[in-house]
Amino acid sequence: LAHRSQEERLNKALILETISSIQEGLNPRVMEELLKTYLPASKRDTVGEAAADAA
Repeated sequence: LAHRSQEERLNKALILETISSIQEGLNPRVMEELLKTYLPASKRDTVGEAAADAA
């Protein structure tokens, strides 16, 4: 239950950060770097690779 509560707080912080960044008109690439801080280090590299593959 404690783990689930921590996960929920992290999700809410992520949502608030995203909404705030969009409202401020932040550059999408800067926003991507900010949001990557919410990912575990092991998954951060795979996000960049997936984006490169999609382009």
